[in-house]
Amino acid sequence: MNDAGPTVTSSNIDEYIRKLRVVRDKRKQVDGEYAKLEAMLVGVVLKYLQDNKMSSAKTNTGYSASWYVKTTYKVADPGEFRRHVIGNEAWELIDWRCNATGAKDFMAEHGDVPPPGIQPNQTAIVRITPPARPKLEGVTTHVEDQDDGTNSWSE
Repeated sequence: MNDAGPTVTSSNIDEYIRKLRVVRDKRKQVDGEYAKLEAMLVGVVLKYLQDNKMSSAKTNTGYSASWYVKTTYKVADPGEFRRHVIGNEAWELIDWRCNATGAKDFMAEHGDVPPPGIQPNQTAIVRITPPARPKLEGVTTHVEDQDDGTNSWSE
């Protein structure tokens, strides 16, 4: 391996794709385990602070912990919210961002020119899919998590 990375050829690309898949699967597992541990530890520290009516605490080793309440606002009725914002010109109640599908359609209709004020950003994504399982004659299998969010049956 050199500074530019390993030498990849048509004879060893399979090895790198399989390794990438294994690493991604392992990372998801480890991330999940750490997320559970983190949630448990946050709960322990928060309970201690709340039980002792403290907003923060400093340890003998110099670490400190503090807590506060964060409030988020979910749009429960989009139609009612839109009517309120538009009818009252309450623009301060909304965040503006570009809808990706709308921008893509706009660019398709306007010769790849983005909507005014929008700068497209593209990132290369590498997707790894496992090899197809061999079909067994006369056996019905259930396939979950299709790209469109549906389930399907195949024979």
